[in-house]
Amino acid sequence: HMLPQVMAVPQTRYQEYISSDRSVFRIAPLSRATINYGWAAPMGLELVTGFDAYNLNHYQHYFDLLQYGEVQPPRARVWTDLNTVERWDLLDALNVKYLVTPEPIYPPPAQYEMVVRFEDEPTFAFYEGMRPHDLYLYRNRQALPRAFWAEKVVMVKDLSEAIDQIKSSNLRETAIVLDREDAESPLPAGGRVAPAPSVLHASDGHLSLRTQTRDDSFLVISEVWHPGWRARLDGRPIDLHQTNLALMGTWVERGSHVLKLTFRPLFWSWAVKITLIGMTIFFVLVLYQIWRRIQRR
Repeated sequence: HMLPQVMAVPQTRYQEYISSDRSVFRIAPLSRATINYGWAAPMGLELVTGFDAYNLNHYQHYFDLLQYGEVQPPRARVWTDLNTVERWDLLDALNVKYLVTPEPIYPPPAQYEMVVRFEDEPTFAFYEGMRPHDLYLYRNRQALPRAFWAEKVVMVKDLSEAIDQIKSSNLRETAIVLDREDAESPLPAGGRVAPAPSVLHASDGHLSLRTQTRDDSFLVISEVWHPGWRARLDGRPIDLHQTNLALMGTWVERGSHVLKLTFRPLFWSWAVKITLIGMTIFFVLVLYQIWRRIQRR
């Protein structure tokens, strides 16, 4: 039995409040039932939690560090939930501007302020269904943008070394960059006094930024690392690096530039080529059969 979307997705006051903010940001719900993951896309909300069908281990490890300060032992997981926060700087690096909680936080971190309490908002618990619950909305007054300059860059050779560095670094300031071939000592990043990049366009699989710096600087991009991402600086391809274990980053030359990032599935070009070849063979065979029938007649 199929229901119309308007019947399956409730109208909530927190969604109306958050939608009035036109900037680019993400939302962190505490506990799985606070905002049902299936509601996020129809509501136009970008959550940092949700269903993780491909089990991206580096993002799961990032969330372990965020919640517990340590990477948890391996286990079967398909949900990325946020139940507690040990490292607020890791949450900030995910471009989180709003935190939605089922209970007030005592004491709240210094950069977060409670802006409104919503009474009897619809929530959804698995195997129980819809139920009303009070929700509390916190705003991050020092939210990091979708892309931000690193004050210091630390190069590492592998993921275990990256995890060790994250444990002792503030990710609001430091970029831990994975480079298996050229890992060096900490490097100055040069972007300390540069203005934050402005977002020209942000949508699924696309991000366009305008940057301006006085020196060559390292830019941390708050998108989940995947080799399917490609970057172009003023139309010229540049390298992306796995940064802060689960995010991305790249070196940007001094001056004013436009940086465009695009996501394509792995082997996308090969899949298109194979499809075109297959279609060509199919149509050749169809034309051949038509020609044979004409010759018989």
